[in-house]
Amino acid sequence: MVFGVPEGAKVDEKDRAKAARLGYVGNYTRLGNSCWFTSIEHGRRHEPLSLMSMADNLRFSKHKELKGKAAYDRYDNYDAIEVPFTDAIPSDYEGVMGVPISFLIKYCPEQFKILGITDRQNTSCLRTKKYTNVDSQNTTT
Repeated sequence: MVFGVPEGAKVDEKDRAKAARLGYVGNYTRLGNSCWFTSIEHGRRHEPLSLMSMADNLRFSKHKELKGKAAYDRYDNYDAIEVPFTDAIPSDYEGVMGVPISFLIKYCPEQFKILGITDRQNTSCLRTKKYTNVDSQNTTT
């Protein structure tokens, strides 16, 4: 996250350099461990992600968690695939995906639809399992 600071404010040179690499030259600093997500229109919001097919992701992924697998992992309680990295989103998958929070930085509304996570009544009919207290009991003594 990059912030504009008043003229003359003390800014660590490493933070100023990082802000400059992100395109913010001048009186800016960064806060590397936070992020602010917004629906405010900005230039990068409508840039589609360049994606590979599911087969290519599984075959050529740079991530050891995916490379060489036969398929993406599926959730046991929701009809969706687990996509552990934004650059591993398959271009040819039409179903629901669970993506990392870092996806929101690259979200393009023309390319993706955010479904949300608050479907407690299962109106989308995507729930495949409902956990009970028995499922969560500690089995060790």
